[in-house]
Amino acid sequence: MAKVRHEALATSSATQIASLVIDYLQDSNNFSFEDAIDVHNKNIVNRMFKPDKKTLLHYFIEWFCDPYEDIDNLHKNCSIEEAEFPLIRMLLEFEQIPDIKEFKFHKTVQDRQINGDYDSFISELKSFVTLNHDLIKDHLVHSTFQILFLDRHFLHDFNKKVSEVIKENKEYLASAYPKNLTNKQTIRRNSNWPKWLVDAIFYRDKGHCVICRTNLTNQYSVDGTANIDHIIPLKLYGSNDSSNYQLLCNSCNASKGARTTETNNMNVPFWNYDYKEIKEPEEGSDEVTE
Repeated sequence: MAKVRHEALATSSATQIASLVIDYLQDSNNFSFEDAIDVHNKNIVNRMFKPDKKTLLHYFIEWFCDPYEDIDNLHKNCSIEEAEFPLIRMLLEFEQIPDIKEFKFHKTVQDRQINGDYDSFISELKSFVTLNHDLIKDHLVHSTFQILFLDRHFLHDFNKKVSEVIKENKEYLASAYPKNLTNKQTIRRNSNWPKWLVDAIFYRDKGHCVICRTNLTNQYSVDGTANIDHIIPLKLYGSNDSSNYQLLCNSCNASKGARTTETNNMNVPFWNYDYKEIKEPEEGSDEVTE
């Protein structure tokens, strides 16, 4: 596996953002998916044709990341007691971002409390976020992606929405990018997967076929095209975006083919937990469970 740099992620903020992203993905009344995945944006379209480390999902997450607005909402709608913990949690995450500029909140982070005048603190925090807006937003998007990329059901639903955009705009895409679409106006296959993507899929799926759970750690080959599968097949207007792949064994890949969009969220947990096997002491008992 290619060496991946260790990073401190904004996991708390990312968890909240991921929840918003999941909710709004299916909310066509209050959010237009086509505005986020805009086929007239060349950066967006290029991700449909070829895998990139900044995926279509990154572009989608960006719509839900506004640290300045989050701070403003806490200030306007919450008491200082209610806002203090989430604000300090934000600062803990902002402090760890490489190349962050003019971070003046070390004492607040150290004391775990807001010192001095609250309104002045908010004003200074907003100025800091404005100065570092792009850096903070990129960090939040990247952190949120780490959560959502683990959820293959979400990736299925997200890429299904992408496929609907492609299908609806296939004439335009075929006219504007004829080399990248087939005669049937579907996106051409890109089988030259970069090693970082192959490694990421293999790591996320724990080296197992996501359908039948066959262990592929001794069978895997980087140039073995049968094992890397488009969750939403290209023939069903799927894309070559990095978020649209999963690991399959040769048998499941052949049976799935371009006919279905089958996936699941089966994975290897940190440990197994069966509530039936957990023996809790009775209330009032001094017994210690082993």
